[in-house]
Amino acid sequence: MFRSHPSPQASSGPNPPYPPHRRSIRVISLVVFGAGMLFGILVLDAWQGFSPGSSATAEAQSKKKTRWNFTQAGTVPTEFGELITVNGTSGNYTMVFQDTDKNVRLVDLRGGKIPPRAIVIDRQ
Repeated sequence: MFRSHPSPQASSGPNPPYPPHRRSIRVISLVVFGAGMLFGILVLDAWQGFSPGSSATAEAQSKKKTRWNFTQAGTVPTEFGELITVNGTSGNYTMVFQDTDKNVRLVDLRGGKIPPRAIVIDRQ
C-alpha cells in the first residue's frame, strides 16, 4: 500500500520534543501559573495581616466589644531572664523565667501582687 505522508519510522534525524508553537504555549502557561501562585501567596499574606489573630492586643470572642482591665501587678527584674511560661488560674499565677546561666526562677503572682521574693532553681 502506498501512504500519502511519510511514517515516523522513515524520518531521518532527531525529532524535537515539541514543535515551536507548542513550546511557546507551554512557556506562557508556566508564566501564567507562576503569576497566579505569586498573586495567591500575596493575597494570603495580606489576609493574615488583617486577621484579628495577628494583632498585638488580645480580644475576647464575644458579640459585644469588651474592654480589658489591666492591673499593674509589679515589676520583675530584667536579670531574671526570659519568661518561659505562666501557669495558674483565677488570679493565682506562677511565672517561670530562665536566664543564660540556666537558672530557673519561679515568681508567684497572688491576688494581683508580685511578692518581693522568687524561688531559684540551678540547672546544670
